[in-house]
Amino acid sequence: MDLLQLWGYAYKDVNTVSAAIESLASEHFDLLLLDMVLPGRPGYELIPKIKKLSPNICIVVMTGQDDPALERKVRDLGIHHYLHKPFSIKALEKTLHELVPQTT
Repeated sequence: MDLLQLWGYAYKDVNTVSAAIESLASEHFDLLLLDMVLPGRPGYELIPKIKKLSPNICIVVMTGQDDPALERKVRDLGIHHYLHKPFSIKALEKTLHELVPQTT
């Protein structure tokens, strides 16, 4: 059992930007964990599209970049939380529990 299930969350893991967009267009999600480094484009470019497809979704950005300008940019785009990598498992769990109640 992985940690997200252990913490009481149902989830879907996708490996491509197109798969994420397709899933967001056809399914309901409460939260999205979004890395800022994606194949082919920066993650922040997806935030407006994500918000259009799923206006009420909570977005948690994860990045190893220590860049205050990037953090301001994604916060201005409407994300809910910004996690700096490396982050602890406890920090992730706390963030998830604060943003979305468990589903199981």
